[in-house]
Amino acid sequence: MKPNINNYNDIMDLLDSQVANISWDDFYELRNYPAPFIIQNDLPDENLVEFLNSGFPITSAVEFGCGEGRNAIYMAKQGLNVVAYSYNICLVH
Repeated sequence: MKPNINNYNDIMDLLDSQVANISWDDFYELRNYPAPFIIQNDLPDENLVEFLNSGFPITSAVEFGCGEGRNAIYMAKQGLNVVAYSYNICLVH
């Protein structure tokens, strides 16, 4: 059965149900361990890699909700100018 996601609290409840004993505020504030729900924390999303390899000519990107910044870091390494916003952080390359 698929969960019904109707609002922010539903999303948080779903995440909490997937990982036991995680304080999400501490997780993102301390940033001292990898996201438990991302299996390969150092790899960018496959869709992002495919898009960037498609030849579409872009030179800059803005990422909202970047979490640990793995996609933003990947885009910057590909030569894009990137601004990435997390919950309380703004990364600029």
